[in-house]
Amino acid sequence: MSQATINQVYTGMELCSNLVEAWLCYHYIGIFLPDRIRGRLPFFLLSLLLVGSVRAMDHFGIDPLISTLWFVFFICMTTVVLFHVDLFYAVSLVSFYFLCMYIINYFCMSVMGVMAGNQEFARFILNQLSLWRCVYLAVDKAILFLFYLMARRAFRKTLFYNPRMVFFVSLFGILGTGYLSMFTLKKISVLTLFSWGLCLVILLCLCLIMLFYANYIKEREMRSILEFKDRLIQQEYGMMQQIQKEQEILSHNLKNHLLILDGMVRQGDTENAGAYISQLRAPWTT
Repeated sequence: MSQATINQVYTGMELCSNLVEAWLCYHYIGIFLPDRIRGRLPFFLLSLLLVGSVRAMDHFGIDPLISTLWFVFFICMTTVVLFHVDLFYAVSLVSFYFLCMYIINYFCMSVMGVMAGNQEFARFILNQLSLWRCVYLAVDKAILFLFYLMARRAFRKTLFYNPRMVFFVSLFGILGTGYLSMFTLKKISVLTLFSWGLCLVILLCLCLIMLFYANYIKEREMRSILEFKDRLIQQEYGMMQQIQKEQEILSHNLKNHLLILDGMVRQGDTENAGAYISQLRAPWTT
Protein backbone atom coordinates (compact mmCIF):
# COMPACT_ATOMS: atom_id res chain seq x y z
CA MET A 1 0.00 0.00 0.00
CA SER A 2 1.44 3.36 -1.04
CA GLN A 3 2.02 6.22 1.36
CA ALA A 4 -0.61 8.32 -0.42
CA THR A 5 -3.23 5.63 0.19
CA ILE A 6 -2.20 5.36 3.84
CA ASN A 7 -2.49 9.13 4.22
CA GLN A 8 -5.99 9.01 2.70
CA VAL A 9 -6.97 6.33 5.24
CA TYR A 10 -5.59 8.49 8.05
CA THR A 11 -7.46 11.52 6.71
CA GLY A 12 -10.67 9.52 6.49
CA MET A 13 -10.19 8.42 10.10
CA GLU A 14 -9.74 12.04 11.11
CA LEU A 15 -12.95 13.08 9.33
CA CYS A 16 -14.89 10.23 10.93
CA SER A 17 -13.59 11.32 14.32
CA ASN A 18 -14.79 14.90 13.79
CA LEU A 19 -18.14 13.61 12.54
CA VAL A 20 -18.61 11.47 15.64
CA GLU A 21 -17.73 14.42 17.90
CA ALA A 22 -20.38 16.66 16.31
CA TRP A 23 -22.97 13.87 16.07
CA LEU A 24 -22.53 12.92 19.73
CA CYS A 25 -22.81 16.58 20.74
CA TYR A 26 -26.28 16.86 19.19
CA HIS A 27 -27.33 13.58 20.79
CA TYR A 28 -25.97 14.73 24.14
CA ILE A 29 -28.08 17.89 23.92
CA GLY A 30 -31.04 15.75 22.90
CA ILE A 31 -30.82 13.95 26.26
CA PHE A 32 -31.99 17.12 28.01
CA LEU A 33 -34.45 18.14 25.30
CA PRO A 34 -36.00 14.87 24.07
CA ASP A 35 -39.35 16.35 23.04
CA ARG A 36 -37.99 19.28 21.02
CA ILE A 37 -37.20 17.35 17.83
CA ARG A 38 -38.37 14.18 16.16
CA GLY A 39 -36.02 11.91 14.30
CA ARG A 40 -32.23 11.83 14.30
CA LEU A 41 -31.55 12.55 10.62
CA PRO A 42 -30.99 16.32 11.21
CA PHE A 43 -28.21 15.44 13.68
CA PHE A 44 -26.27 13.52 11.06
CA LEU A 45 -26.87 16.05 8.27
CA LEU A 46 -25.79 19.01 10.41
CA SER A 47 -22.74 17.08 11.63
CA LEU A 48 -21.82 16.26 8.03
CA LEU A 49 -22.21 19.91 7.00
CA LEU A 50 -20.11 21.07 9.94
CA VAL A 51 -17.27 18.62 9.27
CA GLY A 52 -17.29 19.57 5.59
CA SER A 53 -16.99 23.27 6.40
CA VAL A 54 -14.16 22.64 8.88
CA ARG A 55 -12.37 20.52 6.30
CA ALA A 56 -12.72 23.32 3.74
CA MET A 57 -11.19 25.78 6.22
CA ASP A 58 -8.23 23.45 6.76
CA HIS A 59 -7.82 23.07 3.00
CA PHE A 60 -7.58 26.85 2.54
CA GLY A 61 -5.10 27.19 5.39
CA ILE A 62 -7.35 28.97 7.88
CA ASP A 63 -6.02 29.05 11.43
CA PRO A 64 -7.08 25.94 13.43
CA LEU A 65 -8.28 28.17 16.28
CA ILE A 66 -10.80 29.80 13.95
CA SER A 67 -11.94 26.36 12.80
CA THR A 68 -12.44 25.31 16.42
CA LEU A 69 -14.41 28.47 17.22
CA TRP A 70 -16.53 27.90 14.11
CA PHE A 71 -17.16 24.32 15.26
CA VAL A 72 -18.49 25.55 18.61
CA PHE A 73 -20.43 28.47 17.10
CA PHE A 74 -22.12 26.26 14.50
CA ILE A 75 -23.30 23.73 17.07
CA CYS A 76 -24.57 26.46 19.43
CA MET A 77 -26.55 28.29 16.72
CA THR A 78 -27.99 25.13 15.19
CA THR A 79 -28.98 23.99 18.69
CA VAL A 80 -30.95 27.22 19.14
CA VAL A 81 -32.74 26.67 15.83
CA LEU A 82 -33.12 22.91 16.09
CA PHE A 83 -34.32 22.64 19.69
CA HIS A 84 -36.00 26.07 19.99
CA VAL A 85 -34.09 27.14 23.11
CA ASP A 86 -32.39 30.42 24.02
CA LEU A 87 -28.70 30.93 23.26
CA PHE A 88 -27.47 30.73 26.86
CA TYR A 89 -29.25 27.42 27.36
CA ALA A 90 -27.52 26.04 24.25
CA VAL A 91 -24.10 27.44 25.20
CA SER A 92 -24.28 25.89 28.67
CA LEU A 93 -24.95 22.42 27.27
CA VAL A 94 -22.41 22.67 24.45
CA SER A 95 -19.69 24.03 26.76
CA PHE A 96 -20.17 21.18 29.22
CA TYR A 97 -19.98 18.66 26.38
CA PHE A 98 -16.72 20.18 25.16
CA LEU A 99 -15.32 20.09 28.70
CA CYS A 100 -16.11 16.37 28.84
CA MET A 101 -14.59 15.80 25.41
CA TYR A 102 -11.48 17.81 26.31
CA ILE A 103 -10.82 15.85 29.50
CA ILE A 104 -11.38 12.50 27.79
CA ASN A 105 -9.06 13.51 24.94
CA TYR A 106 -6.12 14.34 27.18
CA PHE A 107 -6.80 11.45 29.53
CA CYS A 108 -6.50 9.01 26.61
CA MET A 109 -3.45 10.86 25.39
CA SER A 110 -1.77 10.59 28.80
CA VAL A 111 -2.60 6.88 29.16
CA MET A 112 -1.18 6.04 25.74
CA GLY A 113 1.87 8.24 26.32
CA VAL A 114 2.70 6.54 29.61
CA MET A 115 2.12 3.09 28.12
CA ALA A 116 4.34 3.93 25.12
CA GLY A 117 7.00 5.47 27.37
CA ASN A 118 7.07 8.58 25.17
CA GLN A 119 7.03 11.90 27.04
CA GLU A 120 6.37 13.81 23.79
CA PHE A 121 3.51 11.55 22.76
CA ALA A 122 0.97 14.39 22.82
CA ARG A 123 2.82 16.53 20.29
CA PHE A 124 3.58 13.46 18.22
CA ILE A 125 -0.03 12.39 17.68
CA LEU A 126 -1.40 15.93 17.37
CA ASN A 127 1.04 17.19 14.75
CA GLN A 128 1.01 14.34 12.26
CA LEU A 129 -1.21 11.63 10.86
CA SER A 130 -0.03 8.20 11.91
CA LEU A 131 -1.23 4.80 13.03
CA TRP A 132 -0.82 5.87 16.65
CA ARG A 133 -3.09 8.84 16.02
CA CYS A 134 -5.74 6.55 14.50
CA VAL A 135 -5.56 4.28 17.54
CA TYR A 136 -5.82 7.30 19.80
CA LEU A 137 -8.86 8.63 17.93
CA ALA A 138 -10.58 5.23 18.04
CA VAL A 139 -10.04 4.80 21.79
CA ASP A 140 -10.95 8.41 22.52
CA LYS A 141 -14.23 8.31 20.60
CA ALA A 142 -15.11 4.93 22.12
CA ILE A 143 -14.79 6.40 25.63
CA LEU A 144 -16.69 9.52 24.58
CA PHE A 145 -19.50 7.34 23.19
CA LEU A 146 -19.54 5.30 26.40
CA PHE A 147 -19.80 8.52 28.39
CA TYR A 148 -22.78 9.57 26.25
CA LEU A 149 -24.52 6.23 26.85
CA MET A 150 -23.98 6.60 30.60
CA ALA A 151 -25.37 10.15 30.52
CA ARG A 152 -28.41 9.08 28.49
CA ARG A 153 -29.15 6.26 30.90
CA ALA A 154 -28.72 8.50 33.95
CA PHE A 155 -30.65 11.54 32.68
CA ARG A 156 -33.32 9.88 30.55
CA LYS A 157 -36.06 10.58 33.13
CA THR A 158 -34.60 13.69 34.77
CA LEU A 159 -34.58 16.70 32.49
CA PHE A 160 -33.93 19.47 34.99
CA TYR A 161 -30.63 21.28 35.35
CA ASN A 162 -29.32 24.74 36.11
CA PRO A 163 -27.89 26.31 32.91
CA ARG A 164 -26.04 29.04 34.81
CA MET A 165 -24.35 26.55 37.13
CA VAL A 166 -23.35 24.28 34.23
CA PHE A 167 -21.99 27.22 32.22
CA PHE A 168 -19.73 28.52 34.98
CA VAL A 169 -18.55 25.02 35.87
CA SER A 170 -17.71 24.44 32.21
CA LEU A 171 -15.99 27.83 31.87
CA PHE A 172 -13.70 27.38 34.88
CA GLY A 173 -13.20 23.74 33.98
CA ILE A 174 -12.04 24.58 30.45
CA LEU A 175 -9.70 27.26 31.78
CA GLY A 176 -8.22 24.85 34.34
CA THR A 177 -7.82 21.96 31.94
CA GLY A 178 -6.41 24.34 29.33
CA TYR A 179 -3.64 25.26 31.76
CA LEU A 180 -3.02 21.57 32.48
CA SER A 181 -2.95 20.72 28.78
CA MET A 182 0.06 23.01 28.24
CA PHE A 183 2.12 20.80 30.59
CA THR A 184 0.78 17.68 28.90
CA LEU A 185 1.88 18.91 25.48
CA LYS A 186 5.39 19.51 26.82
CA LYS A 187 5.80 16.30 28.77
CA ILE A 188 3.61 13.30 29.50
CA SER A 189 4.37 11.54 32.76
CA VAL A 190 2.66 9.58 35.49
CA LEU A 191 1.90 12.92 37.17
CA THR A 192 0.01 14.24 34.13
CA LEU A 193 -1.83 10.92 33.87
CA PHE A 194 -2.82 11.20 37.53
CA SER A 195 -3.93 14.82 36.97
CA TRP A 196 -6.15 13.97 34.02
CA GLY A 197 -7.48 10.92 35.84
CA LEU A 198 -8.40 13.20 38.74
CA CYS A 199 -10.11 15.57 36.28
CA LEU A 200 -12.10 12.64 34.92
CA VAL A 201 -13.17 11.64 38.44
CA ILE A 202 -14.19 15.25 39.19
CA LEU A 203 -16.16 15.29 35.93
CA LEU A 204 -18.04 12.15 36.94
CA CYS A 205 -18.72 13.70 40.35
CA LEU A 206 -20.13 16.79 38.61
CA CYS A 207 -22.42 14.55 36.58
CA LEU A 208 -23.57 12.89 39.79
CA ILE A 209 -24.23 16.30 41.34
CA MET A 210 -26.27 17.27 38.28
CA LEU A 211 -28.19 14.01 38.58
CA PHE A 212 -28.86 14.56 42.29
CA TYR A 213 -29.91 18.13 41.58
CA ALA A 214 -32.26 16.93 38.84
CA ASN A 215 -33.79 14.36 41.17
CA TYR A 216 -34.14 16.98 43.90
CA ILE A 217 -35.96 19.37 41.56
CA LYS A 218 -38.17 16.59 40.29
CA GLU A 219 -39.04 15.39 43.79
CA ARG A 220 -39.72 18.97 44.90
CA GLU A 221 -42.09 19.51 41.99
CA MET A 222 -43.82 16.20 42.70
CA ARG A 223 -44.13 17.17 46.35
CA SER A 224 -45.61 20.53 45.36
CA ILE A 225 -48.14 18.78 43.11
CA LEU A 226 -49.08 16.35 45.87
CA GLU A 227 -49.45 19.19 48.38
CA PHE A 228 -51.63 21.10 45.92
CA LYS A 229 -53.80 18.02 45.39
CA ASP A 230 -54.01 17.53 49.15
CA ARG A 231 -55.16 21.14 49.61
CA LEU A 232 -57.82 20.65 46.94
CA ILE A 233 -59.03 17.48 48.66
CA GLN A 234 -59.16 19.26 52.00
CA GLN A 235 -61.10 22.14 50.46
CA GLU A 236 -63.56 19.76 48.79
CA TYR A 237 -63.94 17.80 52.03
CA GLY A 238 -64.60 21.04 53.93
CA MET A 239 -67.20 22.10 51.37
CA MET A 240 -68.90 18.71 51.58
CA GLN A 241 -68.99 18.97 55.38
CA GLN A 242 -70.45 22.48 55.12
CA ILE A 243 -73.11 21.33 52.64
CA GLN A 244 -73.96 18.34 54.82
CA LYS A 245 -74.26 20.59 57.87
CA GLU A 246 -76.53 22.98 56.00
CA GLN A 247 -78.67 20.08 54.80
CA GLU A 248 -78.98 18.80 58.37
CA ILE A 249 -80.07 22.28 59.53
CA LEU A 250 -82.60 22.52 56.69
CA SER A 251 -83.94 19.07 57.49
CA HIS A 252 -84.25 19.97 61.16
CA ASN A 253 -86.03 23.26 60.37
CA LEU A 254 -88.30 21.56 57.85
CA LYS A 255 -89.24 18.97 60.44
CA ASN A 256 -90.10 21.71 62.94
CA HIS A 257 -92.17 23.61 60.37
CA LEU A 258 -94.08 20.45 59.47
CA LEU A 259 -94.79 19.78 63.14
CA ILE A 260 -96.11 23.31 63.61
CA LEU A 261 -98.28 23.07 60.49
CA ASP A 262 -99.54 19.66 61.55
CA GLY A 263 -100.56 21.09 64.89
CA MET A 264 -102.39 23.99 63.28
CA VAL A 265 -104.23 21.66 60.87
CA ARG A 266 -105.26 19.33 63.70
CA GLN A 267 -106.68 22.31 65.61
CA GLY A 268 -108.55 23.48 62.50
CA ASP A 269 -106.63 26.78 62.39
CA THR A 270 -106.33 26.84 58.60
CA GLU A 271 -106.07 30.62 58.42
CA ASN A 272 -102.94 30.76 60.55
CA ALA A 273 -101.58 27.68 58.74
CA GLY A 274 -101.95 29.47 55.39
CA ALA A 275 -100.27 32.59 56.80
CA TYR A 276 -97.47 30.45 58.17
CA ILE A 277 -96.96 28.80 54.78
CA SER A 278 -96.90 32.22 53.12
CA GLN A 279 -94.31 33.31 55.64
CA LEU A 280 -92.17 30.28 54.79
CA ARG A 281 -92.47 30.96 51.05
CA ALA A 282 -91.51 34.63 51.37
CA PRO A 283 -87.69 34.16 51.08
CA TRP A 284 -88.08 32.27 47.75
CA THR A 285 -90.68 34.61 46.22
CA THR A 286 -88.79 37.87 46.73
